[in-house]
Amino acid sequence: MIDTDFLCKSRLFQGFTEEEIKSLLECLNASSKTYKKGEYIFQTGEITENFGMILDGKVQIISDDYWGERQILAGFGKGQLFGEAYACMEKMPLLISAVAVEETQVLMLNAHRVLQTCTSACDFHRRLVENLVGILAKKNLTLTRKIDLENLGIKARDANGHLLGA
Repeated sequence: MIDTDFLCKSRLFQGFTEEEIKSLLECLNASSKTYKKGEYIFQTGEITENFGMILDGKVQIISDDYWGERQILAGFGKGQLFGEAYACMEKMPLLISAVAVEETQVLMLNAHRVLQTCTSACDFHRRLVENLVGILAKKNLTLTRKIDLENLGIKARDANGHLLGA
């Protein structure tokens, strides 16, 4: 059973009532799945049309290099989305993996079903898409700021790695 009260408080379902969420989840054919610690939710190379919202637990976005070294790119917790950028792209193989850090329950949503209006042309879809776009925009700005800060850090160092002006 999916906790619709919790979903009402999430950014993705902001502005929805519990009844609207129940109807919307049915329309979207959403499903909930529990992953064990260390279990892959998405793996590098896969193509997915689904993205996840963490209902309970934690997920790490990782990248494994050629030599088996693992880099943690991001961590997400309860209420956060992951995989939505890949799910919204047409047949784009994942360059990352998503792994459950602990036992984790995930609400899986199909991006195409979210983005396409249903036959009843309900207002739910429009509002859900607006919320999803807001989340994507915020993540984009956060990434841009992170890149800007890293570039400033690189420019503020000399050839030996020492901070200039320090």
